Amino acid sequence: MPPRLFANFFQHGYITNDMARAKRVFADTHNVRDYVDIDNAFEVNTPAGVKTLDLKISLAYVDELQVELIEPVGGSAADLYRQVLPASDFAIVIHHMAYMITGPEENWHAFRRQVGNPTYPIAIEAEIGPVKFLYLDTRKTTGHYSEYLWASEDINAMVPRN
Repeated sequence: MPPRLFANFFQHGYITNDMARAKRVFADTHNVRDYVDIDNAFEVNTPAGVKTLDLKISLAYVDELQVELIEPVGGSAADLYRQVLPASDFAIVIHHMAYMITGPEENWHAFRRQVGNPTYPIAIEAEIGPVKFLYLDTRKTTGHYSEYLWASEDINAMVPRN
């Protein structure tokens, strides 16, 4: 049986080349004003081996939808994010939809065993503290990446509600 790729949807992920400006746009047009900001530099596993990422991340909730703004700052895997941005000019571009793998860690491992193959190729994968995540390259079938996340604790409690 194929994995349930659309189960437990919770997040729109956007990429920008100017975090401050993107947050102003979201405040002015969508009334999203309160975020938790995370500057993250970490390693990710890719089909080409271990690479690095340096990201500015801002997270906010609007009702039950989490909004993630990402500004790729650097790292050898940053093109995964930058590829959707124009060469110049300000932009906010949809990049991925995210889905939560709920329950015990074994649920993550069961999901993980179903992906990472030609049908469901993994673009990046990492573990940061209590969080395990991966992006499947679902662009051919959905037009965007799909992120899957499992956490050993309630990481969403820190994300402001708008």
